[in-house]
Amino acid sequence: MGLSRWDSRIGGPPGPDGFFSFWKRAATAISYQVAIAGVQYTVSITSFGALINATASALNTDDIPLNAALVYITALGGGELYADEGDYNLADPVDYPGDNLIITGSGRNTLFDGVGLADNEHAIQITGRDDCTVRNLAVQNPAGGGLTRYCILIENGSDRTMIERVVIVQSDHDAIHITGTTLNGGWIIDCEILSCDETGIYFRMDADVYVYDFIISGNRLVNCIEGGIHLGNPPLGYAPKERIIITENIIVNCTGLGAYGIEVGTRAYRCIIANNIARNCYGGIALIGVSHHSTVDGNVAYENLGFGFYFSGLYSSFCNNVSYDNGGNGIECNAARYSTINGNTSSENTQHGFTCWNMDNNIMSDNVSYANDSGNTGTYDGLAINASSDYNYITDNYFIDNDRYGVSVAAGATGNVIKDNIYRGNTVGSINDAGTDTRVHEIVVEPEDRDASRGDHPVAQMLDDVSTTVRFGFGAPDEFQEAVTAQVVIIPAANGTLRRQVETDFGKVCSGEAYNAHSDAIAAGDVAGMIQDDLECIDVSAALTGLAARDTVGMRFIRDATAGSGDTIVGTVWVKEFRMRFV
Repeated sequence: MGLSRWDSRIGGPPGPDGFFSFWKRAATAISYQVAIAGVQYTVSITSFGALINATASALNTDDIPLNAALVYITALGGGELYADEGDYNLADPVDYPGDNLIITGSGRNTLFDGVGLADNEHAIQITGRDDCTVRNLAVQNPAGGGLTRYCILIENGSDRTMIERVVIVQSDHDAIHITGTTLNGGWIIDCEILSCDETGIYFRMDADVYVYDFIISGNRLVNCIEGGIHLGNPPLGYAPKERIIITENIIVNCTGLGAYGIEVGTRAYRCIIANNIARNCYGGIALIGVSHHSTVDGNVAYENLGFGFYFSGLYSSFCNNVSYDNGGNGIECNAARYSTINGNTSSENTQHGFTCWNMDNNIMSDNVSYANDSGNTGTYDGLAINASSDYNYITDNYFIDNDRYGVSVAAGATGNVIKDNIYRGNTVGSINDAGTDTRVHEIVVEPEDRDASRGDHPVAQMLDDVSTTVRFGFGAPDEFQEAVTAQVVIIPAANGTLRRQVETDFGKVCSGEAYNAHSDAIAAGDVAGMIQDDLECIDVSAALTGLAARDTVGMRFIRDATAGSGDTIVGTVWVKEFRMRFV
C-alpha cells in the first residue's frame, strides 16, 4: 500500500484519488466509528489510504489529536496529515513518531502555537526520523522568555527532512535548530522567519559527525537577533559540512552583537549563491575555518554594521558578489589559498574595499573597488594587502576614488604580482608598496654616456673632486599610470655620502606638447649611507612629478664631488642604470 493522506477538511466526498477518510460527519460509504483523543470520528473505507480531520475547531485546539493522528499514520507505513486553518495551541510538542510523515497546513492561517511549551520543549520535533516534511503552515513560540524553545527541532540523523513554505512568526530561541548525529540530506525552502531571539537556522551537531547534501533556498529571514543562517566550526563543537547549497535567501536585521547574515564554517563543496544580506550587526556572509572546493557567487551584502563578506578557503571561487555601504571592510579575504576572487564589486564601504590577510597563491582579477573609506578618513584603501599575503596574482582590477591608495602592500607581503589594473582618482595615490619583491611593470634604461666598466657591467663614471653629469632618455609606456619607484642605480667605490642633483624635461610625443612641456628637479642634497660596491638605489621619483603615458623623458643625474660640497665618497661613483617600476 502506498503512502496515506490524512486530511482535515470537514465533510464532502472522498478525494478523487480514493483515500481512507476520517470525517466529522457520517459518510455514505461503508463506515465504522473510531475514537481519537476522546472524540468520535466516522471512518469511510476506500482502497488506498486515509484522511483524518485535524481541524482546530474539531479537535479543541490541542496537540493530543495531532500526535494521535501521526501515530495512526505511522502504523499504516507513513502518510500525510492535512491541518486546516486555525490556531493549534500546543501544551506539548508535535512529535513525529515514525518515518515518511508529512504535515501540511492551509497556509499562514494554520498556526501551531507553542504557548504552553516548557523549557527544552519545541513546537515540532523530528528526532531520528527519515523522509519527513513540514509544509505550508505557521509556527510560533512565545518570545522573550529566555528559554530554549525552538519552533522546529531536527535531530539525530533525521535524513531527508523537508521544511517547506513554513512561516516562523516568533521563537524564544532558534527558529529552526538542527543537531545531533550525522545528517544525510535535507531541505529548508521557501520559508519565512519573521522574528527569533537567537538564530534563524542553526546547525550544531555532535562531535565528529557531518552534515551532507543540505539545501537552504528561497527563504526570508528578518529580525533574527543572533544571526540568520549558522553552520559553524568543529573546534567549537559544530559539524563539518559537505555539499551544502545556500541560495536565494534574503536575510535582514540580525542585530545582536556578533550576528552574521550567513556564517558557514568548515569544510567542503559549499555553494552560497544569490543571497541578499542587509543590515546585520557583525557582518554579511562569512566563510570561516578550513573550507575548500566551495563557491560564493552572485551575493549582495549591504548596510551591514561590520564587513560585507569574509572569505576563507582552499581551491575555492569567490565571484560576482556585491558589497556596498557596509560599516567595516567591504570584502575580507583571510587565509584563502589557490582560489579565484573575480568579478566582485566593493563600493562605498567605511573601511577597505578589499583586504587580504595571510593569503597566498590566489588569482584576483576583474574586481571593482570604488569610493571606499566612505568617511574620508584617509586611512583605508581600495585593496589592502597585509603581512603574510604572498604570491598572489592581482590583475585587471579597477581601483577608483578610494580615499587613500588604490592598492597598499604592507611590509611582510612577498612576491605579489600586481599588473594591468586601472587606477583613477585615489586620493593619496595609485599604489603604496612596502612589500618584498612585489612584481609590477618595470623599465630599465642604461646611461647614454657609458664610458667604463665595473667588473662585467658597462657603466658611466662620476669622478671624485669634480661635478659630473650622467644622462638618461626613456619613454613612459602606454600602460603607465603612476610610478611605484624611480631609481638610479650606482656602485660607489667607497663608503660615504653622495651629493646629488636631478633635472628632467618631458612631454607627450605626437600630441602637440614641447619636449620640455614639463620640467622637474630634485635640488642638490646629500644621500648618506652609501656602501662600497653595493648596488645602491637612489630615489629620483620626485623629479618625475606629473609623468604620464607616452611621455618622453630626458634626465640629468649630477654628482657634485667638488671640495666642500659635502660628498664624502673617496673615488669614483659608477652609474649602472635607471629603473622605474610602475602601474
